[in-house]
Amino acid sequence: MFPHDCLQQTRQSGWRGNANDQATAQHQDPTISGSKQQQQQQQQQQQQQQQQQQQQQQQQQQQQQQTAATAAVVRCALL
Repeated sequence: MFPHDCLQQTRQSGWRGNANDQATAQHQDPTISGSKQQQQQQQQQQQQQQQQQQQQQQQQQQQQQQTAATAAVVRCALL
């Protein structure tokens, strides 16, 4: 059990240290806190990519609807 985990547990149980304690916890174990931050960033990036994909799908659907509508208008005009 790392001292960092110990500190986290005490924080979760309601104990709030001052900013110095939190800073020292990060300094003591930069590898643990660093890897956690990276994981969070990766998750956020994945979520953003999913959102972008959804937006692209929506745009494609809108374009298809528009082309269908314009095609109908052109057919009417030709008649």
